Amino acid sequence: MEKEEKEMITALLSERFPKTDFSFLYGSRVFQQVGYNEKKLKKSMLDVIFCPKNVYEWHMENMKWNSKDYVTWLRLFGPQLVTKIQQSFRPKVLFNALVKLPKLTIKYGVIGEDDLVHDLLSWDDMYIAGRMHKPIHQICRPNGMLRAAMKRNVFAAAAASLLLLSGRYSGGKGPHVIEERKMFESITGISYVGDVRMSGFENPRKTQNIVDGGLQWFRRLYQPVFHSMPGIEFDEDKRSWTIQTWDPYFAAAWFRMLPQPMQQQVTETYRLKCHQISTSDERAIHEMIESLMLPRILQERLNRTVRWSSIRQMWKAPITNGFMKSMRYAGRKAWKFLSTKRTANI
Repeated sequence: MEKEEKEMITALLSERFPKTDFSFLYGSRVFQQVGYNEKKLKKSMLDVIFCPKNVYEWHMENMKWNSKDYVTWLRLFGPQLVTKIQQSFRPKVLFNALVKLPKLTIKYGVIGEDDLVHDLLSWDDMYIAGRMHKPIHQICRPNGMLRAAMKRNVFAAAAASLLLLSGRYSGGKGPHVIEERKMFESITGISYVGDVRMSGFENPRKTQNIVDGGLQWFRRLYQPVFHSMPGIEFDEDKRSWTIQTWDPYFAAAWFRMLPQPMQQQVTETYRLKCHQISTSDERAIHEMIESLMLPRILQERLNRTVRWSSIRQMWKAPITNGFMKSMRYAGRKAWKFLSTKRTANI
């Protein structure tokens, strides 16, 4: 997306929707994916996230300005029920899809600032946090607390990727070279592997297409992160990273960069698998790293988190968006999936 178009969209959103302290654009409409020509890009939906401090007040104002964005029964009961549904059922985000604006169609999500910070720091749902593992276009800058949480979120994604990738080479000797693109694909895949939509509603090459289309933006986001992490070196000429074969010291350092709840879930899963319920956390982590079980257990926990988060959101969509609109949205996803398969078979 060109700078002029981003500025036009930012102005349009500012006029149409209530003010928030932080909001951002993401997805293929902003960062063009491989396989999107100009015509297809113009037809694709723009993805927007609004992050108000007070969710109730934002919905109250938005229902005055844009009441038709909401399904009929929610309009009847008003912002109090909308807020109650959004914040009572995880992930704590409410989407309105297929919203028509001049010259474009958008899908916008609303999540409270505190709920977003919690998701970024805990990965309890990894729903919006997972989207923020990838490049985003900020409409307005976040405050200090949110900015710090966003930074920890990308560091955690980089650490998880290193644990998963180095685990694949744990049987070999010496350092291993990983192409820059593969590193970014691994990061992107964290929030997609396990997503129920990937089994029929999303392009099966989505992670590759995201990285190939937004490589420069991934570099801008992650190169400073990786340069500050232990156990990894960058080759500028070959555009590749060298990581140490499963080194317990570096693995422990990367593991400590994960959100604390994810560390606890992984450690608890190891205890249950190995029947070591009484083992201390430090001892369990040490044994899990030494036995090379950490990457596999981490992948299991990430998959489980993403799967249940996507299932809950999929069931919530017809309630908050209406059955017909949800079916139209799912139909668009399925059509994109079938179009991709036909293109691949030509």
